[in-house]
Amino acid sequence: MTRHTHDAPRITLLRHGHAVDHCPSGDFERALDDRGQSEIERAALELQALPRLPTLILASPARRTRESAAVLQRMWARCAASGSDPAPAVQVELRFEPKLYLASAETLQAIIALHA
Repeated sequence: MTRHTHDAPRITLLRHGHAVDHCPSGDFERALDDRGQSEIERAALELQALPRLPTLILASPARRTRESAAVLQRMWARCAASGSDPAPAVQVELRFEPKLYLASAETLQAIIALHA
């Protein structure tokens, strides 16, 4: 099996890691907690086992989501740089989509359709 090929589009939905319960600045600014950091690191490793890594991350601009996306990018870049992955490095683009914050299923479907 060849990894990181671009034969057919793939959509992988991933929720941010657990966040602190409360933030004085409001829900939008809630940061990842230690558990959430570990969850996202584990998810990054599990996603690395897929036939190919995502090339685009669409994320809400909420703090916990920005932090989760940054962990994914950092871990995948480290893997590619270390040579521990036999496949060529894949540049993972990160785009923030404000409509993803607290999005309904219908909104998610519409955003996915725009990027198909």
